[in-house]
Amino acid sequence: KAERPSRFFETLRSMDQLGTWFPELQALIGVPQPADYHPEGDVWVHTMLVLDQAAARRGQAEYPLGLLCAALCHDLGKPAVTRVEDDGRLHALRHETVGVPVAEAFLSRLTRDKRLRRYVRSMVELHMRPNQYFEQGAKSKVFNRLFDRSVCPGDLLLLSEADARGSLADPERCAAREAALRACLERYRALMAQPGVTGADLIAAGFRPGRAFSGALAHARKMQLAGVTRENALPQAIAWLRKALEDEKA
Repeated sequence: KAERPSRFFETLRSMDQLGTWFPELQALIGVPQPADYHPEGDVWVHTMLVLDQAAARRGQAEYPLGLLCAALCHDLGKPAVTRVEDDGRLHALRHETVGVPVAEAFLSRLTRDKRLRRYVRSMVELHMRPNQYFEQGAKSKVFNRLFDRSVCPGDLLLLSEADARGSLADPERCAAREAALRACLERYRALMAQPGVTGADLIAAGFRPGRAFSGALAHARKMQLAGVTRENALPQAIAWLRKALEDEKA
């Protein structure tokens, strides 16, 4: 609940107790970052800034505790993967996926709360995507798939905002990107509010529930995320299911 949660961890560090309680956080100290993207300093400095930025947004979060824990854990994979690549630049490739088991081990010592751990795993894995996709000029269906994969897409955007602000990025650039990403999220939510293909639709079409149903519904879901209406998606889901059943018989 602190305005600046970083003070707790900074105090532990000043007392030479950080590694005793949180070795994963101590490992962030001194891990370098590209100065053009992270003028604030090493991964430790960045993480503390992101944590405080997340605290400033906790009132907007669906899961405030989860958001703060995700901010604390979001770059735990960087110590394992940070290196100078062949292009001569410093990279931390795949740190978001490498960091997932590190975050899981970190949290497993602190809590048995399955919801919290599931939330943080999802947030750590996906935290790079919103800003990355925006910079790449990704289409709406790409964002729709991202939001659909996230355990909490609204909070994912809050984490991505905190991550960028914790890099001392240009405030005006951040504000423009944040507004654009929130518009993407609203479009996703409006799309998901529209009726989609259901199991009842497949039953009404004459099919009996079975193993292939989940595949047909997943296929229909992908079409919905691409903006295909229920009326147009249903015939394609039926065709997919019919072929799957034929393949099973073969």
